[in-house]
Amino acid sequence: MTKKLLAVDDDPVVLRYIDRVFSEKGYKVVTAEDGLAALDVLKTYTPDVILVDMVMPNIDGKKLCKILRGMKKLKEIYLIALSATAVEEDIKSSDLGVDAFIAKGPYEEMTQHILAAIEQPEVFSSRCKSGEVIGIENLYPRRITKELLYVKKHLEGVIDKISEGILELGPKGRVLYANPAALSIIALPEEKLLGRDFAELFPAPHRRKIVELLMALDKGTGTIGEESPMMLNARLLTMDIVPVEKSGQRAVVILKDVTERKIQEETLQASEARLGRLIDKNADAIMIVAPDGVVRFANPSAERLFGASSHELAGKKLGFPLPTGESSEIELIDAEGNAVVAEMRAVAMEWEGEKAYLASLRDITERKQMEAELRKANRKILEQQDKVIEEERLKVLLQMAGATAHELNQPLTVLLGNIDLLSLRTEEPQKFSRYMEELKGAGKRVASVIKRIQTIPQYDTALHPEHEPDANMGRDITVLFVEESDNDFEKMRGIFNEIEKISLSRARSIESAASILEHDRIDLLMTDYLLPDGNALDLLRLLHEEDKATPVIVITDKGNEMIASRVIQAGAHDYLTKELVSKETVSRCLTRAMEKARLKKEAMLAQEMMAEMATRDQLTGLYNRRYFMEMLERELAKARRYATGLTLCMVDLDRFKNVNDSYGHSAGDSVLSGIGGMLNEGARESDFACRYGGEEFVIILPSTDLEGARNVCERLRKSVEEALFEYDTMRIRITISIGMTEYSPSDDSSLSDLIKMADDALYQAKREGRNRVVGLRIDD
Repeated sequence: MTKKLLAVDDDPVVLRYIDRVFSEKGYKVVTAEDGLAALDVLKTYTPDVILVDMVMPNIDGKKLCKILRGMKKLKEIYLIALSATAVEEDIKSSDLGVDAFIAKGPYEEMTQHILAAIEQPEVFSSRCKSGEVIGIENLYPRRITKELLYVKKHLEGVIDKISEGILELGPKGRVLYANPAALSIIALPEEKLLGRDFAELFPAPHRRKIVELLMALDKGTGTIGEESPMMLNARLLTMDIVPVEKSGQRAVVILKDVTERKIQEETLQASEARLGRLIDKNADAIMIVAPDGVVRFANPSAERLFGASSHELAGKKLGFPLPTGESSEIELIDAEGNAVVAEMRAVAMEWEGEKAYLASLRDITERKQMEAELRKANRKILEQQDKVIEEERLKVLLQMAGATAHELNQPLTVLLGNIDLLSLRTEEPQKFSRYMEELKGAGKRVASVIKRIQTIPQYDTALHPEHEPDANMGRDITVLFVEESDNDFEKMRGIFNEIEKISLSRARSIESAASILEHDRIDLLMTDYLLPDGNALDLLRLLHEEDKATPVIVITDKGNEMIASRVIQAGAHDYLTKELVSKETVSRCLTRAMEKARLKKEAMLAQEMMAEMATRDQLTGLYNRRYFMEMLERELAKARRYATGLTLCMVDLDRFKNVNDSYGHSAGDSVLSGIGGMLNEGARESDFACRYGGEEFVIILPSTDLEGARNVCERLRKSVEEALFEYDTMRIRITISIGMTEYSPSDDSSLSDLIKMADDALYQAKREGRNRVVGLRIDD
């Protein structure tokens, strides 16, 4: 069977010599003048032996060997490398994948080596693997060749390090060379890229454009710019095709990857559009104001607040100052002539290259009205408490003076009534005289009561009158009586048995009372002043330390008015002397003590409600932005003082606009509320989870470094990713991106530095594909 041989060499003399010699030996010989021509031959011809010269134009021998070894149909061929620069150039045959490496010396000697290698393939393959170059012993290095090879290698090294993709194209646009950057962009190994039609690498629409540019190279450089980049392997590319011959048969292609820049531009444009939508849809009036107070821009909410269009507002002066930093309250008249209270904040900024201020005005009229109503309610409570205290004080004074309210009310009624009669009966002397006598008697009785009141020391306080309605609170009341004496307790139990909806339990000491209060619901506590392990003041002190608001009535001995005053000052709601204990007095004490406790609780709830409104976000239940800024400033100061770490995390819902657009804002609110719940559940006691605004949240992690914070944030990110938010019949999935930054005691970062760095980290998480956690340090 005739053996087939392919000889690849750019020297026609060598090719004719090999063709003649091997044809005489019975070989079928085919020749190719360079690597590109060889690849064309191999499309229809499969040889048994291939001879490849190392130094050739177009595709050189080294690259051609790698291409040949990558072709499946040529796996078993015998590949021989021929090199005229083997002495000057250090080539490793193992890198080429050849079976024999022969130096190009005298033709006859070279031919003998080739024939020997073909006849003894295993012997020569073994010598090749050991790095031996056959026939090199009679050759000597040439200085000029060595210098030229050095220059070539240096230039290739420079081109290999260029960040742009560089390709050389031969006739018909076939790839002859590609630097590493080009191989990375095109995503093909060199052996599979060389020799291919460059235009065929691209999708059809771009392919047509490239062909047009290649055909017009005789007219100069062809360019595909950033305004309409090409798409290849999910990358956006610009291209310059530079002719290197006047005929346009050869060209250099410069590829530049502009994907990241285009994504940044699109992201910036999307952010600007999103910011514009947020400003347009923001319930707050937002305005851009020049330093001289002239309005440059106004959003729709500002148009509604001022009753004028943005065009009408532009160019007009605000008419009030813009203090920067702290918020301030201003009064305005809206478009309908109503007085409006607005909370205003202003920050310095640049607008169209000039200094300006961003002013945000929030209508807080309803809040101010609510605060006024709460203050009014609070004043009313305090007035009621004052009235109760004054009433109690008068009753105490009357009782301690040995009088009753009736003793004072009855003569006062007589005085006032007779004065009215005198004004009507001045013409009847007898009746006038009688009325005067009654006036004198009533006056003496009032004077007597007042005289007795005036003799009471100022420190004496409340005992209670004997005639008031029984206690009936509308539900069963549990009373704990702290009393060591069995006789006193039995007497009190007998009284309580006659009062409806009252259950009485007993404790003998402060310690046992504290245990019962810890485990049982007690509505009211009655206690003797003297107890085995202390006194009523000790018990009141314990209740105060444990923050228990249970109303307390103290039972004292007769004449212990000083003790009564002290227990009232210590927090007791009422007191009663033992000698006056009866169903009526106990009922009245219970009623007054419970009423005082109720009023106090309502006042505290009102205050808590106001505090809650000032610090909590209504939708999510998390802390609001104002409270976040206060807490971040406080925690940052603490971290500086005690040289501890602190991590700030900024959380943003990915593509949350799609939720609102697809399911409606109510569904979006439901998702926000659910995220708030997950943040609240995942937070430690020392952490602060807050709603920063819109779909953004922030978490302050005191005494936590970046790695610890990453664990917390990854758990949160994964929980949200796996969660299913349900609203009506809809099921919604969403992901979050988180940016983190760490305050280190070694730097002097400000509050705004931390927020900006966390925001930058969040932006990077978005840019890298969303649904991820990115951490940045201030000094990065």
